[in-house]
Amino acid sequence: MIIAVCRQARNAVNTVGRYNPAAVESKRPCNGVFTCGRVVLLALLTLGSPCGCQSPSRTPAGAALSHSKSPDTSGDNGATAQKTADRTVSPAAPASQPSADVSTADTGIADEEQSPAPEIRRYVRSALQAPPPGVRVERDIVYRTANGLDLRLDVYRLRVDAAGGRPAVIFIHGGGWRMGDKNQSRVRFVELAERGYVVFSINYRLSGQAVFPACVEDCKAAVRWVRANAGTYNVDGERIGLWGASAGAHLAALMAVSSDAEFRTADRGDQSSRVSCVVAYFGVYDLRDVGDGVGANLVQQLMGGSESQRRAAYWRASPLAYVEALIGRRIPPPPGLGPLRRAASSQPVASAPVTTTASGEAPATAPAASAPSSAPVSDIAPFLRVERALPAFLFIHGDADRVVHVSQSRRMHRALREAGAESELIVVRGGVHGLLIGRMDPPPSEFRRRTQEFLERHLKPAND
Repeated sequence: MIIAVCRQARNAVNTVGRYNPAAVESKRPCNGVFTCGRVVLLALLTLGSPCGCQSPSRTPAGAALSHSKSPDTSGDNGATAQKTADRTVSPAAPASQPSADVSTADTGIADEEQSPAPEIRRYVRSALQAPPPGVRVERDIVYRTANGLDLRLDVYRLRVDAAGGRPAVIFIHGGGWRMGDKNQSRVRFVELAERGYVVFSINYRLSGQAVFPACVEDCKAAVRWVRANAGTYNVDGERIGLWGASAGAHLAALMAVSSDAEFRTADRGDQSSRVSCVVAYFGVYDLRDVGDGVGANLVQQLMGGSESQRRAAYWRASPLAYVEALIGRRIPPPPGLGPLRRAASSQPVASAPVTTTASGEAPATAPAASAPSSAPVSDIAPFLRVERALPAFLFIHGDADRVVHVSQSRRMHRALREAGAESELIVVRGGVHGLLIGRMDPPPSEFRRRTQEFLERHLKPAND
């Protein structure tokens, strides 16, 4: 039965390009991966999936919540190659270096490993089991209260503390910014805990509860909370990484490329929200020219309006825009992925370099919302508070993803390399959104291994 469901799911994913929230709530048939009309499919995809597929344990943000407020609109202050690809770039990489990806050779993995059935069985079996005796799980810890809503996180860690503290990984779930839950990917959290990481899986305000920048403010507040409570959870505050999937990857990237002062709230203001590395699975990094690559309805619900209505906010919400401000030019989407509005060429982003303080942050003057919607690019880009000391990134994205086009990861990867940051990109041949079903090259076991190696390289010192 599981194999049959996987085949149905894969057909659904390959048929659809966007998600229809109205059909989800009414359970009407729809051409969407999330609305294929099969409850068992949703159950399989949400039991510990690493992909950010929606979890039924958290009420969709569009539904009535007894403790939620009206959406907060005060946040305005705010690839065409088909080969598996990856590249590690040192900070010294020249800006003129071509962005072509390195193709991998045939993996030679047996069909059984590439088949979706073992991966599905693994998640279902592991998600139903209790954590191993050596792993401690602490649930529903309040890390922030925003507009009367308690925001909670779960902690997964070994019962035995380590001298000097352990590295931490903060997981940010997906769900189109509209739904999802911190219980997603529980299998992955246990695996990370067994490897010596302290894992924090967080909830944040969804788009039906508050519009942008509420979600990223919550996520940055979670990093500061982890640092403030490092002693309690045996965390080394200098070794914190982010892992996000889909909408969670967008938020993780935005946290990493924006300055420490951007999206800062009063919660534990003496702590930093900077991180050492980011793992980003099939994320969205440019909200300005959505086109057909991601559901425009989800983006508009996140942003509280269309791009013409909140243009400056769309720039602030696009991680790619921050890196483009560093390199001084746009990285446009490929032809055929929607309208290439405004500066869809290599023209400079700003007429002058982005001004920064000694700490590498843009001065906190004139909020981006003050820029009129008709303002040229040069009038908006300087308002972005850019993080100069960019962390390392690992992007993983399927080339058959019709929910979020792989070009989103390609463009972000390319911009980071031009900015001198370390960035790796793995393009999974045959991978659809979620990377849980279908024949994939490299298979899940391989990109899981690469993810573990990336985290160990940037979070665990050699003597751990």
